[in-house]
Amino acid sequence: MMSDSTNVLSPGRTLSEAIVAESLLRHISSAKGRVITTQFASNIHRIGSVKAAADLTGRKLVFVGMSLRTYLDAAFRDGKAPMDPSTLVKVEEIDAYPPNGLLIVTTGSQAEPRAALNLASFGGSHSLKLTKDDVILYSAKVIPGNETRVMKMFNRISDLGSTVVMGKNELLHTSGHGYRDELEEVLRIVKPQHFLPIHGELLFLKEHELVGKSTGIKHTAVIKNGEMLGVSHLRNRRVLSNGFALLGKEDLQLMYSDGDKAFGTSAELCIDERLRIAFDGIIIVCMEILRPQSINGSSQACLKGKIRISTRCLWLDKGKLLDALYKAAHAALSSCPVNCPLFHMERIVAEVLRKVVRKYCSRRPEVIAIAVENTVGVLSEELRERIAGKTYDNFDLSAINQLSDMHMRKVSGSRFDEDAPDIMRKLLEAGAEDDDFDVEKSDAEVSLSESEDLEVENISSVEHLASSKASGRELMKVSEAKTGSLKSGKRNKWKPEEIKWLIKERGDLNDRFQTVRGRMALWEEVSSSMSSHGIIRTPAQCKSLWASLVQKYELGSPWFSQQYMFTLLRTPFLLFFKDDAPTKESRKDEKFRKSWPYFSAVDKILSAPQAAAK
Repeated sequence: MMSDSTNVLSPGRTLSEAIVAESLLRHISSAKGRVITTQFASNIHRIGSVKAAADLTGRKLVFVGMSLRTYLDAAFRDGKAPMDPSTLVKVEEIDAYPPNGLLIVTTGSQAEPRAALNLASFGGSHSLKLTKDDVILYSAKVIPGNETRVMKMFNRISDLGSTVVMGKNELLHTSGHGYRDELEEVLRIVKPQHFLPIHGELLFLKEHELVGKSTGIKHTAVIKNGEMLGVSHLRNRRVLSNGFALLGKEDLQLMYSDGDKAFGTSAELCIDERLRIAFDGIIIVCMEILRPQSINGSSQACLKGKIRISTRCLWLDKGKLLDALYKAAHAALSSCPVNCPLFHMERIVAEVLRKVVRKYCSRRPEVIAIAVENTVGVLSEELRERIAGKTYDNFDLSAINQLSDMHMRKVSGSRFDEDAPDIMRKLLEAGAEDDDFDVEKSDAEVSLSESEDLEVENISSVEHLASSKASGRELMKVSEAKTGSLKSGKRNKWKPEEIKWLIKERGDLNDRFQTVRGRMALWEEVSSSMSSHGIIRTPAQCKSLWASLVQKYELGSPWFSQQYMFTLLRTPFLLFFKDDAPTKESRKDEKFRKSWPYFSAVDKILSAPQAAAK
């Protein structure tokens, strides 16, 4: 015989279900508003008591919760249900009945996250809304371990104004596990030859074993999880058993279920690692290493790098810890030898950051360091130092062409870093000083083309820039062999009269452009107005052209051409001009005003908001 040991330490006998049914009827009869009861969904007998109380008080019964309907349907199919599930009021029809005519049974006695009563306490249930006139009858027991979340749920319900009735003195619940006197009575009635206590803590099992021995049972035993117990073969009732025999023990493993997505042991689901990350945090360091190269006999003494640090589950102290991590990472990287392998850098930086966090907040986070070497980046840095404060008229045309080809191979998916160092060194050796580097296009060429022709114009600008002196500043086209199937960038150009119309329409709507947020609607008005004059342009084309006009107005023609070359190549060269940006006077000098026919019109529009602000 095996018997439940859960309440063996509770003296006496359990409360009768008849007393619970009377208490439910008394509380439901005294309630003037809506009554809500919560209980264990598997207690079909308790559901029968609630049904009887609802019939006696003239209330309609409503089930809110899937598990209640699941157990009731199963009991109905087996012939044990106290009611027909089809007689219940549907959840959608709750508002059609007066509050004093409803008795609602809900799930969530243990404050399960997705249970009906718990969601209603948050105000997150679509089917049940709690009010201050509701009475909550807690016809259950708090399972050990759930005390905190159950109490938080009832605190939220009380905050809403509802009345909660619970506790032993209310007689709303009785245990389904027998107390000590009941367990002893069962043993005296059955008188088994072998007795095995089950279901409970080891303390409960040992106590239940003593109860069995006190009733005269000779063969009793307590086993743990995985242990196997054998009983000698009993041929007839006149032959007595020799008792229990321990057959061995199986190595059981605790299995975890991560929803319906994963199932396995602690090691397979990385439970320990997930707990450690949740407690100590994680740091991810991405390092772009700029290893110095020896060019013309010069070399740097330490490594440089661009470092990005991301953290999770870690207290940053309003950014102070993050600043300390950046400083420590840069210091650790600069201390590595120049020829240090990448994995060695990752290990050193990870150890240093782990020590910094441990000293700062006594945590041991998981640090993941990833180092990637950037050859082009370090050459760009050295190129910037070589050409700082110089102009770029004497670049070798072949080097520019090779760099252009390399850019096209990168776009088409080829490896970019293989030939980059040699090409960059050619650029380093080709720099020379020159005061005149003025490359301009006609208004129709500078104005704009379609966005899909950008790649062709990029390389056309580079070749035009490199060959401007030798060819008398004639615009060179990129051959079909170099660009593949790309088309010419001169298709669908803006005409001067179209540009003037656009500037006029933009100036008429300038006040609205300064106040309205959705400006694309204004560009649609500009496009529609130009269409009425026979100029067919989309709002996106109008907006793109205006952006180019503003850019040329701000940057100016000579310096703009130099910067535009390196922007189109998508290389880090743009950084070299950061300190060489022209002043406001040099951008709007007299030469530029005369050479650009749209300067006065654009200047009038862009200067209006500044004048109004002053």
